[in-house]
Amino acid sequence: MIELGQRTGELLIEAHQTSLGKASYSSQVGTIDSPKVFWLVFFFNGKIVYTTHSQNRGCRRLRDYLSRYNVDIIPEDLEKVQRITHNEIEYAYLWQLIKQNRLTPDQGKSIIGQMAKETLFDLLSLRQGAFIFEMGLVLDPLLISIEIEPLVREMMQEVQQWKQLHPYFESPEQGLTIAAAEQLKDSLPQKAYEQLLHWADGRTSLRRLSRRLQRNLGTLARGLYPYVERGWLHPVITRSPSSSTQTNPSTELDSKKNLM
Repeated sequence: MIELGQRTGELLIEAHQTSLGKASYSSQVGTIDSPKVFWLVFFFNGKIVYTTHSQNRGCRRLRDYLSRYNVDIIPEDLEKVQRITHNEIEYAYLWQLIKQNRLTPDQGKSIIGQMAKETLFDLLSLRQGAFIFEMGLVLDPLLISIEIEPLVREMMQEVQQWKQLHPYFESPEQGLTIAAAEQLKDSLPQKAYEQLLHWADGRTSLRRLSRRLQRNLGTLARGLYPYVERGWLHPVITRSPSSSTQTNPSTELDSKKNLM
């Protein structure tokens, strides 16, 4: 509907969350129990220009994506941007990096595109929840606009592939621990084994791993699946660093200018 109507504005989707980080979605607006988990999707003329998540604290998601370009977030710069911007802080800081020539526009577009894929993966996995759409331009300047239909088709396929990996993988927030190091060492190339030793710490989620290794979630999970199935790797639940500091989505919207 948003694409067909070429709408400009902000879509908030709020969802239930289970202990595995799975959620459910419905088009009925209503009251949702805590903890609050929500996504914000920004549109311009019916196309996606940016997405974010309630658990993206301290631009952690951006930090993960920047690692591939050997770019770090400077806390002092982040604080300065936060004081002066009317945009989402992550989006504003991404623009700051481009202005400073620490990141190219194409790299920035790629990052926003990957963020949009993450969000669509989550939303297409939902079963019940609530949404609100507010009209008005909320991001300025714009860096990229993404057609909705091709992105939805791509992510629907990835969600279906992900579901085939159940019950071993049930949430992008699962991490890994090594249960059979010798067998893994004998079966994997040296570089892959060293990467696994570094990241299979029980704290780094599959989603964060996919960002840093530049692989989509489905491809990463399918590559790990045989070793999980054999019992050489154990999926574990990671605790979100922001789970104790959830933002109320109504506050998120109220803090913005009136968009109607």
